[in-house]
Amino acid sequence: EKYCGGRAWQLRRTGKRGDDSTARRRALQFVDAECGRCAPRQVQAVLPAHHPVDLERLRLLANAAALRLAREEEIARLYPEFEVGAMPPFGKVYGQRVFVDRCLVGEPEMVFNAGTHTEALCMHYGDFAELADPIVGTFGRPPAHRQEMDVRRRRASLHASPLPARKAEMKIKPPFP
Repeated sequence: EKYCGGRAWQLRRTGKRGDDSTARRRALQFVDAECGRCAPRQVQAVLPAHHPVDLERLRLLANAAALRLAREEEIARLYPEFEVGAMPPFGKVYGQRVFVDRCLVGEPEMVFNAGTHTEALCMHYGDFAELADPIVGTFGRPPAHRQEMDVRRRRASLHASPLPARKAEMKIKPPFP
């Protein structure tokens, strides 16, 4: 564990380029910094890596007339010292507003790219918030498979037979071979 400006952080190796599965397994929350363009400047959106960004919610939060994700060549120009797509979520240094999804607030461990696709920084949300000074809002969408699972569970509970009948059914036909 190292300290920078009184903030604790750790540097982790994530494996070969493009393979951050090791860090994701060990981390409580691996986050991505998405770069968006809205007039007159860029913004950074920080959210869990497995949550897609809801651009409309982010646009409303940013109070922008229009918002789109930045293209790779725009990101390369904005962050020439980092590998494309591996910029850390400290857009404030570049004069960008930083937005963080509400689900990350209070996370004891956040892991994000450290400028390369093979190294990651790990720090507590509170330390990140003091450095990045983010605007907190809800703009990440939970993964689609989770939403589908919730819908299936709700449907199953609506159509479930009463408990005694299910017990009788289980005696006749076990749930597995």
